[in-house]
Amino acid sequence: MSIVDKPEVFDQLVERLSKLSSVEYIVVAHEGLPYKIAKIDLSRADVIIALVSDVLSKTIKYKGISSSIDWVSLGLSTGKALYIRMFNSFTLILECDREIIGQIHDIVNRFIKDKLFKCSKCGLELDSIEIKCPYCSKNIVASSIRCPYCGGCIGIRRCPKCRSRIRYNGELVRVRTKALIPGIALSTALGLALWLINPVVGYTALLAGLYFTAIISYPTST
Repeated sequence: MSIVDKPEVFDQLVERLSKLSSVEYIVVAHEGLPYKIAKIDLSRADVIIALVSDVLSKTIKYKGISSSIDWVSLGLSTGKALYIRMFNSFTLILECDREIIGQIHDIVNRFIKDKLFKCSKCGLELDSIEIKCPYCSKNIVASSIRCPYCGGCIGIRRCPKCRSRIRYNGELVRVRTKALIPGIALSTALGLALWLINPVVGYTALLAGLYFTAIISYPTST
């Protein structure tokens, strides 16, 4: 039996995706009937399954889309979108912010392959927890490379659990202290020496030295 045919896989997937505030609801259908739901009542889940089934059959029939596709996204007038992922006998349906459809697809793929991004230090799963974008303050998935809302580059972020500095995929970031300490000492000495000749030149040299020291010292992956 394939991993995507095992009911417990969808139990775990729904549990993770339901933690994201940008996900409105999740429905997992098995052969046309609700199997697992989150953030939605059963009666509405039945309606969603029927609507999605009808839309998919009509789209494939009239738009010439191959029946072999395994996922589609449908934009909604509310600014949200439906992510629909078809497996052998299960269908995953969720409504979320339109901006994160691509991320949801990537997270589902990593989950199926057991390659979710985790903090290298404490093991926290970054794909099922959120941080705030430092630019627009929106809640975003902790594994985001860029904010899907404002486009800001997230770069280095702190693990929400252990507070370690990490990259989007959980790699730890460290400072090259062997280069940092001598660099600061040299910059300070040079700046003070030039200060005696010309304060403006000395101050400029100090700032330049500290700037280049920071560039070569931080950050690097472990």
